[in-house]
Amino acid sequence: MPLPDGAAALMICHSGDLETALVAGFPDADHAAWGGPFAPCEGARLVFDGDPPRFTSVTILRGTEI
Repeated sequence: MPLPDGAAALMICHSGDLETALVAGFPDADHAAWGGPFAPCEGARLVFDGDPPRFTSVTILRGTEI
C-alpha cells in the first residue's frame, strides 16, 4: 500500500520473520543495536519518505513502547 511522504507504518510479523524483513529493508543499520530477537507484542515503526520513495528509518519498539 503506498504511503504519503513522511508517513509511518507499523510492521507486524510472526517470530523470526520480522528480524529478516528489517535487515533486508535496512541492510546498513547497526543491527546489533536493535537487541535480541523480538518477543511477542514487539515490533518496529518504519518511516517512509524521499525521492524515490523508500523506508528511511526504523524505530524498534520493545515491551511497553507499542
